[in-house]
Amino acid sequence: MPDVWTSVSEDDEGPHRVFGFVFATPQEADPFRVCLSACRASRSLLMARPKIGIPQIDSWDSHPIAWIVSGIGRRPAHRAARFLIDKCGVNWLISSGVSGALRPGLPVGTVLYIERVVDEDGVKWETTPVPGSPETSFHGMVLLCARNVIGSPMARANAAERWNADAVDMESAGVAEAARGAGIPFSCMRSISDAFEDLLPLDFTPFIDKLGQIRMGRLVAAAMLHPRSIPALARLGTQTGRASRTLARALETVLHTASDNLPVGTLPTSS
Repeated sequence: MPDVWTSVSEDDEGPHRVFGFVFATPQEADPFRVCLSACRASRSLLMARPKIGIPQIDSWDSHPIAWIVSGIGRRPAHRAARFLIDKCGVNWLISSGVSGALRPGLPVGTVLYIERVVDEDGVKWETTPVPGSPETSFHGMVLLCARNVIGSPMARANAAERWNADAVDMESAGVAEAARGAGIPFSCMRSISDAFEDLLPLDFTPFIDKLGQIRMGRLVAAAMLHPRSIPALARLGTQTGRASRTLARALETVLHTASDNLPVGTLPTSS
């Protein structure tokens, strides 16, 4: 495996693109589903909240797209991304969702346009710029894909210095690996759900199962043992919702721009 992998350019496979969006949790994906419902051709309004591992075949202005909720973590994200490629005809992957800020100056709801993903082994993946991304100071960001939750300002500062990263998630390296294996473009957009100074009340890592789902019973039991964590957990939920809505609007801009430049196509039925 190379130390740095550069994503193929948007023109390498011709003009016809089928975007595939990978979200970690239903909460992150739900605002995107609502945005899709504004498009007449979209079936998303009729869909229930998506379940983990089940792809959604959809369209935007008659242009085919697919999206999936992978579950939390690198392995579930890689598995979901591969499913979109192998079963849904996706040929451009976009890792989408929320992330934690590793530096000050990135408030909740800030959308980051990631230039490079790095993991804790030092492997790096360069991204393909998403179409229609606005010129903002939040381009060229570096995202750390971590194995565990990084929840304190001190730990965030240490990670930022060690990996020269601006934000952290737990999935994007898995999506990048799937794109690399298929030789297709990989892009990454993330919205800040917890700012640098936010102290996460619990380490969520022990409550995540092999499928990337949070064991809610164990999490609730842990919260009851630490009642001071409950207001902070509620605040984190609110911030995650806000970040997800901001990201959905940014992804809508991407789709608007892409639909002006791509031919109408069709997606195969997933199996």
